[in-house]
Amino acid sequence: MKILAIGTHFDDIEIGCGGTLLKYKDKGDEVVFAVLNSDETMTGDPQLSLTEQQRVCAKIRTELVLLNKKDKDDYVVTILDAVKADTIYIPYEKDHHQDHRKTFVLGMAVGRKKAINVLGYITPSSYDYCPNHFENIDLARKMQLVSIHRSQVGRPTNILKRTIVLNKFFGSMINQSAAEGFHIYRTINV
Repeated sequence: MKILAIGTHFDDIEIGCGGTLLKYKDKGDEVVFAVLNSDETMTGDPQLSLTEQQRVCAKIRTELVLLNKKDKDDYVVTILDAVKADTIYIPYEKDHHQDHRKTFVLGMAVGRKKAINVLGYITPSSYDYCPNHFENIDLARKMQLVSIHRSQVGRPTNILKRTIVLNKFFGSMINQSAAEGFHIYRTINV
């Protein structure tokens, strides 16, 4: 299988679905990370964030596709279509952050083909999130990935604590120690 995880910012993917992506890698599946706003400066130095993202991708041996906020939508969709993914993970549609909403729309455009599974993951600015699919995860391994984003760890949002609490909560919903919760937009049984 080929998995495409689309994030708006560096660290979105690891926070939203990093534990599940590790499970795919453990099974031998190919995973591709795509960051759509790799030039974003609001959360710090983009070069430092890029270096951290590259360390994550090297650690779990994934390809990294970088796009910029100024890239035209049709260009972004063309680049991501070329991945030829079987499954796509995108930010959940209901989000207070306008760039996350745009990433959702672009991800759905890539997932427009009928033979692609499309799942939404939670971001810190998602709202009305009600997952309908859960994956039990190894939280310690996931947190190793999230922790690589050192430039983001010290920010007021406290991503480490928030991620741990959320994944333990999702785990409690399926009688596991930790899980990630997703919203299924489309699943294909093959």
